[in-house]
Order: sequence, then C-alpha cells, then structure tokens
Amino acid sequence: MEQREDWYRARRYLQFDRPCSRETARRIVENPERVASNSFHPFIGVDQKIPRYKRLINEVEIKVRSISFASHVDSHIYAYYSQLISECLEFYYKQSSLNLNDAVIAYRKLRRSNVHFAKEIFDEIGKRQECEVLTFDVSGFFDNLDHQLLKVKWCEILGLSELPLDHYKVFRSLTRHSRIMREDILSTLDLDLHDLKRLQRNSRPICTTEEFRSELRNLIIINENNHGIPQGSPISAVLSNLYMCDFDARMVHLADSIGGIYRRYSDDIAFVIPIGYANIVEDEFQSALDAVKLVSNKDKTTRSVFRRNVDGELSCDVTLQYLGFTFDGKNILIRPQSIGRYHRKLRKRIKAEYFRALANESVVIRRKDIYKRYSHLGRKNFIRYVINANKIMKSRGIKRQIRKHMNFIDREVCRQEARLTQQNI
Repeated sequence: MEQREDWYRARRYLQFDRPCSRETARRIVENPERVASNSFHPFIGVDQKIPRYKRLINEVEIKVRSISFASHVDSHIYAYYSQLISECLEFYYKQSSLNLNDAVIAYRKLRRSNVHFAKEIFDEIGKRQECEVLTFDVSGFFDNLDHQLLKVKWCEILGLSELPLDHYKVFRSLTRHSRIMREDILSTLDLDLHDLKRLQRNSRPICTTEEFRSELRNLIIINENNHGIPQGSPISAVLSNLYMCDFDARMVHLADSIGGIYRRYSDDIAFVIPIGYANIVEDEFQSALDAVKLVSNKDKTTRSVFRRNVDGELSCDVTLQYLGFTFDGKNILIRPQSIGRYHRKLRKRIKAEYFRALANESVVIRRKDIYKRYSHLGRKNFIRYVINANKIMKSRGIKRQIRKHMNFIDREVCRQEARLTQQNI
C-alpha cells in the first residue's frame, strides 16, 4: 500500500491512552482489519468560551464552541482516513467541469491563508464597474451535518455502493460519537493543573482503565441524533467539504450562469455578482441549503452594493465584512472586533502579571512574555498576523490600526506598576 506520511502528527495532549510512535500508528492505520475492529474511545469535550463585544449595546456576549479531542490512536486513524478522502476530493475538484477548485477554499492544502482569500474577493470587486456582494453564514455547521447524506457522499467519493467495513467503522464512530466533558473528568478524578502537567510530562493517560470503568463511564454522553459530527477531530474538516459537494456544485453553476463568482470558506459563503441578481441568488442559496438540511444564520446575511462614481472611485452602501476584514471600496481594514479582542486579551494578560507581582511583593511587571505574545517582537501572534496581512493586502489602513500598539502595551504596564507601587507603600 502507498505510504502516506502527511497524516502523522505527534499529539502531546492528555487522553485516555498514551501517545504512540509513527511506526505504531502506521501499523494500525494501514491495516483495514485493525481499524474495523478498533474500539474508539469517547472524545474529551471542551467548551471554549469566546467573548464577543456588542458595541451598540455595550455588552459582552459569550459564544460557546464545543471542541472534541480524540484519543491518540483514534486521532491517527482519523488523520489517515482524512487524507484518503482528501485525495479523492482533490481529484474530484480538479476533474470537475465546474470551477470547484477555486470555489472551495477551506481545509485544503492550497498554500494560502484567509488573508489571500479575502484579498481575492476584494480584487474581484475592484475589477468591476459595479457589483453586489452577498455573504452568508451557516448556523451550527458541524452539529447539523445529516448522517445519511454524509454516508451517501462518502460512498460516492470512493466510487462504491457501500462503505468498506473499516470506513464504516470510522463513519460510525463520528456519527454515533460519545464524549466526556473535560471539566467533569477533572472534578470526578479530583485533578488540578499540577496533576495534569505531571501526567502530560510523563506521557501518562489521564486515568487508569479501572478508573475509567468505575468513575467515568457514567459520564459518557452519546450522540443519538441523526445529525452532527464532533468539531475538532482530524477528519471533521474534510468531511464537511465532502458533505457540501453537491451544494458547492450548484452554487458554482449559479454564479457562473450570471457572471459572478462563488467562494466557500467552511461555513462562510460569499458571492460577487452583477447588480440585479441578489434575490435570485438568495432564493437558490436557500433552496440548495434546504437540500443538504442546513440552516443559514439570518443575522449574518449581508448585502453590499459597490458602484463607481463619475471619477471612477469605488464606494459601497454597506461596508463588506469577510474573513476577518472590512472593505468599503477604498480601505481594507482588520475588523474592529478583532482589534478590540486583542486589546481585551492584552489587558487580561497584564492584569494576571500584576497579581503575580503583587503575590511576590514586587513593583515590576515582567514584560518579556507580554512583548512575545502581544507585540511585533514575538512570532505567530496577532500583531504578526496583522503585519503579514498588511503586506499581502498592501493596505495603509491596516498598518495604522496597530501603529501605536507598543505605546498601548507600555501604557497599560505602567498603569499596573503604579498600582503595585501604591500597594507596597
């Protein structure tokens, strides 16, 4: 069998089993009989709470996103089968008579990021004398994928009428998935942060087999619905693209027929179309979404009309928001909500350093880690992302948004150090 090395990734997080080597994982995933007989562990579920500031009503709304982590062996199986399906999907996209290869832009190895994809939409708008841009968002995307439709598409992409036993076992482990919430595990086993670090350092499972059977088994939550797959598994993203194949084909055909373009980045969908076709696109979009048993988030459905004035300058009636950026025909900017989130996280970090210094009876806040995480002096942080986005977008406005970020950091640190000095007088 052809060896596929890309699927293997060492994962160090705590699970019900130990991490396994590449060789051990390969012996499992490349043996269909072994996969078909695998006893999949419950996922460990984590609810990520994401604060979203509502500027108009001056309130912070908490969005909860449930992420599921597979056991080490299971995650390697999912990653391997994800690559098998991904290879079939890539062949399908490239062989299609429709322009699906350019339309589906998430969860693929395209060597481009959301910044490039957003720029592509903005550039397309800039090429036109006038146009209308429609954006849609699918509600509860992974939670609502219909199992029967997913199974049909899985068979089709393999060119089979029924799933082989190993593929079916993987499919069943996702559609009939079980999970235990991490906070329930910690409270039941009376574990704290130090215990977790010790277990992880020693590559130990989060519990013994006996503890799982006697204390955790009754905490298992089983998905008994006919829809929904866990978000966060190594195969979930590829399956979402597989599931949307017919929808994507229908939308690309629609966009091509009216002289527009269609792009889908996971559950974020955008059309750039000639003016006058918006109602047709909305109706067809809704019909296609109904066919795959999904629902759009009406609050995030937007229309933006772009036109040029007599001087050839482009403007719009409603500022377009797409993939973390805004565009009004002239200026490309990072979404204000993203800048606000950066400031809130920075303040929270500085406040944590304040309490650490207070506990140590110090009047100095450690700046090194703050700079590393929240300034241009670090790597792979938000400011670095913005700097990279500015280079790709070639937008002066983006650079201005973070021009004084070091002043902001130093001002906040000095404010907390002044409090420390006052406390220690």
